[in-house]
Amino acid sequence: REREGGGWIGGARCVELTRDWPIHTPGDPWRLRCAGTLVEARRPCERSLSARVEPPQAALAPLASAPRGGAALSALLAALLVEQKVVLVSTDPRRLAAAAHSASSLLLPLRWTQTYVPLLPPLHDAVLCAPFPFLYGVLSAQSVDLSTGVVCFDLDRGSVDGKLLAPLPPALASLLERTLRAPPSLFAESQGCDAAAQACLAVTTSLLRGALDLRKEAWAGASSDGGELERLDEAVDALATAFIESKPKGAERRFAQLLCETATFKEWAGHAVQPRDRWPAWMAEFDRLAATDFGGGGEAAVGRRTTVA
Repeated sequence: REREGGGWIGGARCVELTRDWPIHTPGDPWRLRCAGTLVEARRPCERSLSARVEPPQAALAPLASAPRGGAALSALLAALLVEQKVVLVSTDPRRLAAAAHSASSLLLPLRWTQTYVPLLPPLHDAVLCAPFPFLYGVLSAQSVDLSTGVVCFDLDRGSVDGKLLAPLPPALASLLERTLRAPPSLFAESQGCDAAAQACLAVTTSLLRGALDLRKEAWAGASSDGGELERLDEAVDALATAFIESKPKGAERRFAQLLCETATFKEWAGHAVQPRDRWPAWMAEFDRLAATDFGGGGEAAVGRRTTVA
């Protein structure tokens, strides 16, 4: 609620404001006044591998900047992938809004499906103790209690505080470091990805490529007796089980287990297991990317893949 003319805006007025809110096209800027603070941001683009209206390299600096940003960026991506409680901290509210939008885009082609507040209003610190995953932008680190499982990323100091459920497996962490320092690929250049976006996309591509290889078997093995939704749930569960078992025991399997438990992975898998003619455009785009060498797939990855629906 916001004061207007000395009083609080009532429910009917809130509905009116929502109805009359101007419709912007993806990428258009918008402004919102919250507790006396004017926040400026942009409307996210439709889901796509290039849907980054806030370039991570700049929005998340110094966390995402080489040479020291590799470890911090790796920690942020790992925390988001396994749906931890993630808090971004800065004294600049405009920077927080941009950083939160950018951080959520690091998961592409996955999509953050948990609680998301780019700028947490003052006096709402109690929600930092919530028992569910979230991505918050907070103006003061003093209100963050790390004992509740929060991982705190300070944009002003470039520091990371808190304990990760699991870091990126060594192979993926090494891939991120290499890609962060590498020249942009042809795909990254064509999509306008900066170094941080390219590095994270390389990791998610390498990570999910194995799941794409298993999707057909998961769908074919799911029973259709209970209806379409039941078959979809069964196929997603089968894909998760096969994906976990395909990983070597140790850090890789542990990370895969945590990933497959998330709503973020299940939402993606719900698209992946279905026949290709049912895929949305972004899923087909990712499948084409995963069949290339992007993210360390190599020709072997192409040889494993099939394009039969």
